[in-house]
Amino acid sequence: MHKDEHVVRMNKVINYIQHNLDQDLSLQVLAEQAAFSPYHFHRIFKQVVGIPVNAYVRREKIERAAKMLVHNLNTELTSIALDSGFSSVSTFSRAFKERFGMSATQYREQYIASPNSKICKTDSKDWQAISPAERYDTYTAAAAESIIQRGFESMNVIVKKLPDLRVAYVRVYEGYEPSELSASIDAAFNKVCGWVGARELYAPETMVLGMFFDDNLVTSSSNRRYDAAVTVPGEVLTGTDGIDIQEIPTGQYASCRVEVDSSLPGAMGQAVQQVDHAFKHILQDWLPTSAFQLVDQPMLEWYVSGQETLTIVIEALIPIAPK
Repeated sequence: MHKDEHVVRMNKVINYIQHNLDQDLSLQVLAEQAAFSPYHFHRIFKQVVGIPVNAYVRREKIERAAKMLVHNLNTELTSIALDSGFSSVSTFSRAFKERFGMSATQYREQYIASPNSKICKTDSKDWQAISPAERYDTYTAAAAESIIQRGFESMNVIVKKLPDLRVAYVRVYEGYEPSELSASIDAAFNKVCGWVGARELYAPETMVLGMFFDDNLVTSSSNRRYDAAVTVPGEVLTGTDGIDIQEIPTGQYASCRVEVDSSLPGAMGQAVQQVDHAFKHILQDWLPTSAFQLVDQPMLEWYVSGQETLTIVIEALIPIAPK
């Protein structure tokens, strides 16, 4: 079987895990999703994703819980634990302390006291060790600081509703830094955009989107995954050549748009930094005082216009629902 087919099948399993953390995620169930025997599925999953499937499921559960702890501050620990797939609060509490070195309550309190300072802590065989330098995000870089100093007053947050979207996508498993250009992500966009263009699927309403599930303050850079995606018509049911198809359900989003003059040196790099700060602005400044809470769906980067235009426009979109 071709390597691209392995990746597409593992993408399907990853999507299934994402949407069913509170359901049975046994090896047998996940192998059936991939249409492999349990033995072959376990081996291929590790080849594609980089860690065994049981370790991946545990990581997804605990990191979803951590994300909800810090962004939905009014949600009770019991609800977060059960929604994240833990059988009981005591099981969740033990797993959380093993993973982060503190209780869930302490973790939330630490975030409230210093919302910029957290990144995941790894201390078991299921996660690769990270250096102390990686335990904090890169928001203090000089260029990023200059953006912050100009203030967020120009970053107006609005609430909008997106319809159901079907996207062709390429998934990047190599990880990324949120405020830096990534060669892997760039290559993924080139591949999916080329596939859509070759089939003449572009239309005036086509959207080029970056999709990511992981929180930069919770998940280490090497473990973050990213989907380079392009919307396609509803009749496109399957992809080819390593291109997969998935659905983004309709929903409300907190939206913040950044614009950068494309003639400036390093314009795209600056745009990526600014949209990273737009996400941070929504999550840390706007969301806690709004009437909304975070929904566990992918966050989106909408590349409204690129370097071939006079202005690079990127929109940060964070899924939300009323509290």
